[in-house]
Amino acid sequence: MGIFDAFRKKPQARDRPAPRAQAEQPKRRRRPRNGMRILNSWGAAKETVRGNEIYYAGVSRIANTVGMLPCHLYKDKEIQREDPLELLVSLRPNRRQSWFDFIKASEIWRNTEGRVYWLKLCDPQTMEVDELVILDPTKVRTREDPVTHELWYDIVRPYGQIVDRVHSWYVLPFTHMSTDGVEGVRVSDVLSGSIDYDKRIKEYSEKQLSGVTRGVVLSSPTDMNEDKRIAAVDEFVEIYKRSNGTVMALDAGMTATQFNLSPVDPQVLGVEKITRNRIATVLNMPPHLLGDYSDAGPTTVEQTNLEFLTMTITAIVTMYKQGMNWQLLTPERRKAGEYFDFEVEAMLRADLTAKANYYFQAVRTGYLMLDEVRARENLPAFAEGLGSVPLVSKDLAPIKLVLSGGTINAPMSSGGNNGAK
Repeated sequence: MGIFDAFRKKPQARDRPAPRAQAEQPKRRRRPRNGMRILNSWGAAKETVRGNEIYYAGVSRIANTVGMLPCHLYKDKEIQREDPLELLVSLRPNRRQSWFDFIKASEIWRNTEGRVYWLKLCDPQTMEVDELVILDPTKVRTREDPVTHELWYDIVRPYGQIVDRVHSWYVLPFTHMSTDGVEGVRVSDVLSGSIDYDKRIKEYSEKQLSGVTRGVVLSSPTDMNEDKRIAAVDEFVEIYKRSNGTVMALDAGMTATQFNLSPVDPQVLGVEKITRNRIATVLNMPPHLLGDYSDAGPTTVEQTNLEFLTMTITAIVTMYKQGMNWQLLTPERRKAGEYFDFEVEAMLRADLTAKANYYFQAVRTGYLMLDEVRARENLPAFAEGLGSVPLVSKDLAPIKLVLSGGTINAPMSSGGNNGAK
């Protein structure tokens, strides 16, 4: 039984697709497979970023940053650690990829081809999601049912020309820029002009590096005839070559001036800056993250991370979590308060001094409890629940005691302040 066989079963949940209308069924051409199949080589995406290291750096930075953000399934602010979907998004979405690798690959596709598709592999009996796999977007085509107007996807299998038609309930689309949420603008096409121009400039620069970088200007008297001038030049060139450019022999009346050629035209250096800015603009990220430090940017790592989070990462994780909430959770689970979310605070981890000050203020104002602080630092909770009590400064008394008007030494009684009757 192939992995696509389950998609021909009729889903039963309320938000799953309705029965398919009587439309033309795609013809599936089968052919024998000899030996093991060839896995998807990601050739299109690799070729796109291979020719420009700046483009590669931008895609790599975004992919690695989004990939390192923890993602969890929550219910009423609590991580559902035993839920199969939690294990799927926090640990291993499929048998070959960790969540980090899965998100990285998704972002590579999205920032090159303009779109990426996740395919849900479901249990044929319960229709619960067992795995998530990434589809090569260059082998996916969208179609609309002429009767029901539902969206279907034609997917070409990676080991042949067999086409499977899959309902949109099984596919999660994520795009770069799109008007319909399905077909995204191909980012590499948007940047093709800048990348090609940058490539031509680099080729020109390489030719300059391999060309002449030093020269000599010979001046001869105006009364010297043509034959003597040619003979003098030939003699000079011969001596100059034999001495490796260290000896100059001149006839009376001739002068020689040596000059140097810059191996790279100064204007060529500005092309790379333009390329960095264009790629950063298209990828919606600060140019200084791609090495353009010509303009004043953030002065600290924390400010840089905050700028990157605000400009680039927030929109990306919002797109992912909304798509996951809609297509991985049933309406019943959403109504019960379940949702997916990314821990973007992982990008804002400051240095030790700033972090200590943040925790100090958060604990003293009751914003965080001691056990929550210890959990963020991967430390065990205090025994007997001592760290699960909110504290405020009076000084660091339980918040319930402070609100009632009492103190640690003189608890509040029903008769008056500080226990006085």
